Amino acid sequence: MKIIKSTVNDSLHSYIFFGITAVLTQFVFSNSTIDPVILPRFLLISIFLLLTIAYMLLSLKKNSLLKHFSMLNNTIFPVLYIYLAISVLSLTAAINPITGIIEVSKIILSICILFIAATLISKDKNGLHILIKSVTLGALLLSTIGIYRYIVISINTNPYNPVFIPIIANINIFSTSIFLTLPFIFFAFLNYTGKWKLLSGISMAFVFYNIINAHTRSVWVASVVATISTGLLLSYIHKKRPSTIANSISFRRLSHIGLILITIILISIPISDRLYPDYSMLDRVKSIADPADNSVSERLKIWKKSLLMIRDNPLLGVGIGNWKISIPSYGTEGLRSETGDSHYQRPHNDFIWVLSETGIIGFLLYLSIFGMMFKYLYKILLSSENKEDSLFSILIFFGITGYLTFSFFSFPKERLIHSIYLMLMIAGILSIYHSKISPRNKELNFARSITYGITMLILLFFSSLLGYTRLKSEIHTHKAIAAHLSANWEDVISEIDMAESWLYKMDPMATPISWYKGVAYFSLNRIDEALIEFKTAYAIHPYHVHVLNNLATCYESLGYHKKAVEYYRKALTVSPNFEESIVNLGAVFYNMGMYEEAYDTMLLSQSKFFNEKYYRYLDKIKNRVELEEQLSNQL
Repeated sequence: MKIIKSTVNDSLHSYIFFGITAVLTQFVFSNSTIDPVILPRFLLISIFLLLTIAYMLLSLKKNSLLKHFSMLNNTIFPVLYIYLAISVLSLTAAINPITGIIEVSKIILSICILFIAATLISKDKNGLHILIKSVTLGALLLSTIGIYRYIVISINTNPYNPVFIPIIANINIFSTSIFLTLPFIFFAFLNYTGKWKLLSGISMAFVFYNIINAHTRSVWVASVVATISTGLLLSYIHKKRPSTIANSISFRRLSHIGLILITIILISIPISDRLYPDYSMLDRVKSIADPADNSVSERLKIWKKSLLMIRDNPLLGVGIGNWKISIPSYGTEGLRSETGDSHYQRPHNDFIWVLSETGIIGFLLYLSIFGMMFKYLYKILLSSENKEDSLFSILIFFGITGYLTFSFFSFPKERLIHSIYLMLMIAGILSIYHSKISPRNKELNFARSITYGITMLILLFFSSLLGYTRLKSEIHTHKAIAAHLSANWEDVISEIDMAESWLYKMDPMATPISWYKGVAYFSLNRIDEALIEFKTAYAIHPYHVHVLNNLATCYESLGYHKKAVEYYRKALTVSPNFEESIVNLGAVFYNMGMYEEAYDTMLLSQSKFFNEKYYRYLDKIKNRVELEEQLSNQL
């Protein structure tokens, strides 16, 4: 009776944990924040993991969890700890260490998710199946919302009019996240019968439809690379252990997956041409290898600048979370950000991102996490006699290979839902390896288990506090931005006052929040107060072109011409084609009677972005230079 009760409790714990992490989390959003999903989901997971670890500690002896705390003996956890430590250490090289705290907290959440998920799967004999069914159900619900989005677009008279659904937020991020559900869906389809085979089949078809019509090229490439890589793995394992492949994969059901995919592609082609009349699916495929494509060209330019950053900061990088602060220092010419209207938050390549922020040691540790997982997976395939273990391992290989592929073109490590799916995949492999193969599955003593648990508890408490503080600050910053757009300057000041916190100094677009307050003070002609705010913003982000420009304008307004010239030139070092700084610097020289310097400044660039104001000023300065030359000749 006790065994039955224990099994029921274990399954209940699994349903709760996987239901929240794999299903509920992806439906959490807020329209009150700048990014509708990042901070709301971060706060939810932080609090949930905090409560889960607290419960595990309270139940440590009663539920025989000591045995399962031995999961922490596996090598992947020390690798994760050291990666976390190096990430923290990298903040010593950061311009703004506070910005990196949220990224460090994401690593902490990932470690805790991996530990709890692997422990539950190992402890509960139904844990792996509960995980698979939870992800399959979550993917079905989310992909249904995605299909609804396409229906709305298809009946819209303007197919280019974006349809914003907060849960989806960004269509490329949505596409990469649902790709990560495929290993679990494939397992359900290949291994289950009855309603779960039907549900997984529908879920698979819906996910295929969304991936195809999202036109996310990185996912298309990842799908091809993962399929080929998995085929090669199957071929290799078949040579080593022919019975493993024959027993674990139903090739008849595998052909059904191919049939479903082909059917969805055939259905999607005419729909895609309707959704994107000037950019067909075939054109999108061709553009993948086209360096002239705007997106491809932009990525290559950003990667090139990021490699210069890596060259300059090889050991510890620029500090985790600080790529977006440092990248403008390498120039924005030829990029969308050169106008100052947009700012890059990431390099669209997780490998370059990790290497540039945490240096070579952090990068090697990051790769080691995946290396350890592949090692566990390989050992399972070579030694396990359980066909479900083998099938699951093969499919997880597909998922992880796909993740690594689109990580080369995208930024899944930024998004919590991607990290959750990644950790759940690794947890499944780790639990199988730990239970059946690992030599490190000896029970931890009570004191050591308590130490690990309390450490996680403290870190998760801080993450929850961080999430709450930043969420509250971002809500007020969102209101401040709205007030800024409507020129309601008093509201901007009051909202930023409520948003300011030592844990929140910069909005998600890499703009210091004190900059908004500075603009408000300047617009109210409170120049001295504006100068203080712009100086604060400069300390937070010294390469933000608007911060530099506005700081220079404040100095000029207060009569500090040399200081104004200094900061306008800094702005033009970052963005040589930034019209405001060119015009303003020209005006400073003009006001100082340095007409030739003013004219030379205006001729620094003839950007296509410049408007009538620039040419009006240029003509005025040119006429003055000509007049000065005439007067000089007369003398």
